[in-house]
Amino acid sequence: MKLSFKTGYILYDLLLLMPFVDMITGYAFNLNMNGIITYIGQGYRIFIFLYMVCTLYCHKFSKKQLWLIIFTIFLFLLNLIQYIRFNGSVIENFSYTLKLLLPVYLIYSLSITSRYDKDIINRLLNVYSWIYPLSLVIPKILGIGFYISNYAFESGYKGFYYANNELNVILMVLFVYNFQKLYDNIIVREKNSKDIHGINGIDFTNLLKLFLIIFALLFIGSKTSILSLFIVCLAYLFKYEGLKYKLKFILLLICLGLPGIPFIGFILNSQINNIISRIIYSYNRYVETEGFLSFLLSRRNLRIKPGFDFWYSDGYKGVLNFILGIGKSTKCPNDGISANQFALIELDFFDCLFWFGIVTVCIIIVFYLSFFIKSLKVRDLFMEKVMFLFVFSFSMIAGHVMMSANSGTIFAIITADLFIKSCNKRAENIKENAESN
Repeated sequence: MKLSFKTGYILYDLLLLMPFVDMITGYAFNLNMNGIITYIGQGYRIFIFLYMVCTLYCHKFSKKQLWLIIFTIFLFLLNLIQYIRFNGSVIENFSYTLKLLLPVYLIYSLSITSRYDKDIINRLLNVYSWIYPLSLVIPKILGIGFYISNYAFESGYKGFYYANNELNVILMVLFVYNFQKLYDNIIVREKNSKDIHGINGIDFTNLLKLFLIIFALLFIGSKTSILSLFIVCLAYLFKYEGLKYKLKFILLLICLGLPGIPFIGFILNSQINNIISRIIYSYNRYVETEGFLSFLLSRRNLRIKPGFDFWYSDGYKGVLNFILGIGKSTKCPNDGISANQFALIELDFFDCLFWFGIVTVCIIIVFYLSFFIKSLKVRDLFMEKVMFLFVFSFSMIAGHVMMSANSGTIFAIITADLFIKSCNKRAENIKENAESN
C-alpha cells in the first residue's frame, strides 16, 4: 500500500535553503576549515535525496520511471566495483554519484510537486533572482568575501561561495529568466492590453533584478559570463516576432543600453579593467603556443589526451575502465587541473566518462536531451529552450553542471520547467483538437 500526501511547499522550502547552505560551506572551504560545518552540504543533499525518493514512492510510480531504480542500483554497484578494483574512496565516489543522481530525481519530483503547487518553479526563480545577485553585491560593497584564486589581477569575485563556475551557471539562468520578463513587458503585455504602452509597461523591479544579475556576473568575471550577456540579447533579437514589436524591443534595448552601459562601466571601472587585462594576458599566453581552442576552453582540452592514454590503453583493463569508469577519487585524487592523467577535466562529458564509464554517460546525455528534443514539437517555450541550451552547452564546454550540487539543481529546475510546460501545451492542443472535431 502506497502512502499518499501532498508534497506542497516542502520541496520549495528545501530548495530555497540551497544558496544559504552553499554560502555557509563555501565560507568554511575558502578558509580551509575542518569539522562538521564542511559536511553541512553533504547532509543537506542526502536529506533532499531521501525526501525525493519518498516523493516518488508515495505517488503512483510510472513504468517509464522504472529505469531510474535500475540506474540507481547500477551506479551504487559501480561504487562497489571501483572500490574493489582501485581501492578508491567510497565516501568521495558516493558523494559524486549522489550529485549525478540528484538532478535526475529532482526533475521527476518537481513534475509531481507541480500538480499541487503549479507555480513552484516560477516562485523559486523569482526568489533566487534576489538572493544570488544580492549575496554577491552586498558583500562586495562591504568589502568582505573572497576573490577567485586562479583568476589573475583579482578579476574574479565570488563572495562567500566556493564554486564560482556553479554560481556562474545559476546567474546565467536567472539573467535569461528576467530578460524574458522584460521582453514580455514590452511585447506580450502590449499585445494583450491597449492601455499598456512604452515605458508604462516596464516592471522596474524586474529591471533592478536584471542590473543586479549583470553586476554579479561581472563580479565573477569569467569569459562565459560576459559572452552569455551578449548571446541572450542576440537570441531575443532573432526571435520570431512581428516587425512592430521587434523594433519596439530594439528601441528599448538602445534606450536602456545607452545610459546603462556607461553607468555600469563607471561603477565597475576597476573590475572591468582587471577582467580585460586577464583575458588579454590569457590570450597572449595560450593562443600563440597552444591555439585558440586552449584559450577558449581555459586549457581543458589539453587534459583529455593524457587521461585517454593512461586509463584506456591497457588491454582489457582499459576496456573495463572505458565501460565502467574508474571513480572520481581514482581519477582526480587531488582535484588538480594540470594536463596529466589525474586531472579534473572540467568538461562534464569527459569527467562523467572517466568517473562512471560510457554506459552511464550515454544514459545521462540521452536523458537530458530527450526533454529538449520532445519540446521541439511544441510551439513557443522560447525562454525555456534557451535556458536549457545555455546550461547544457556550459556543461559540455565548461563543466560543473551534471555532477555539481547547485548548478545541477538549477539544471534540473529548468529541465523540469521545460518538461512540465511541454506536457501542458500538448494536453491543451489535444483538448482543442478534440473540441474542434
